[in-house]
Amino acid sequence: MLRHFLRQLWLMAITLFGVVTLVFLVLRLTPGDPVRLMLGDYATPEAVAELRRQLGLDRSIGEAYVTFIASYARGDFGTSLMTKRPVLDEVLLRGPYTLHLAFAAMLFSIVVGLPLGMLAALKRNSPADLATMALATLGAATPVFFLGLVFILVFAVRLKLLPAIGAGDVTNPGSLIQHLILPATAVGAATAALVARMTRSSMLEVLGQDYIRTARAKGLHSRAVLWRHAMKNAGIPLATVIALNLGYLVGGAVVTETVFARPGLGKLLVDAIGARDYPTVQGVTFFVAAVFILLNVVMDLVYVWLDPRIRYE
Repeated sequence: MLRHFLRQLWLMAITLFGVVTLVFLVLRLTPGDPVRLMLGDYATPEAVAELRRQLGLDRSIGEAYVTFIASYARGDFGTSLMTKRPVLDEVLLRGPYTLHLAFAAMLFSIVVGLPLGMLAALKRNSPADLATMALATLGAATPVFFLGLVFILVFAVRLKLLPAIGAGDVTNPGSLIQHLILPATAVGAATAALVARMTRSSMLEVLGQDYIRTARAKGLHSRAVLWRHAMKNAGIPLATVIALNLGYLVGGAVVTETVFARPGLGKLLVDAIGARDYPTVQGVTFFVAAVFILLNVVMDLVYVWLDPRIRYE
């Protein structure tokens, strides 16, 4: 077990190295000059050259890459070209907003998708099953930005029940929750649809197994058969979907945070790309990749808990 997780951590480090390297190369090879964006079109060549030297953009791509990797190895993520603040401070400031949104959306998808999937499996080929799967298909096919705009129009503009933009007052939990409801529901709808479909598929496969029929023949209550035997064994592929979608929600918050004007990593990333803020783009990408990879490592522990037969040498 220990050897397995040490290997997982080593693979995590290699993957992160590959991600930051790819992002570095893409940014450097993409047309656009951050110095020109900062100084404007009428800046003198001398001013452009001086600022380029101060920012270290006058180096060759090889020299810049070596400096970039060395700074990341020291835990130095650089300084934002937009805000003039350390990138790590920006990520730590905005990261919680994105994580709150991702976990709230995942909670919504589990609370909604899991019962719907179980209902569809237990009522296979019934009107309830068909209606549930039709709803899941509709949720998966509806774009997040469109659903978000509809929610804003209906619940914020017309009914005035919930706030439309912003993240709320950090000192007021009630305000934070109110500002989370619409974006979390919008971004969690597609994930809830996927959870519902995966739950139905996994439950149908498990409910047809011999040990389920044996448990029922022994006279166990249907609730015990469902939760103690069926759901636990159907949970392994479902846990994989949930973990991967949580990583997707962290990385895919760009559209949602833009529509709802939330000050999270997604909006920071959009602004940084527009300004060719290389350090910020690299830092945000590193953080999102680290969260996604860490979730996959945690899933290995969840597998062992769900199925004790799984052991790593």
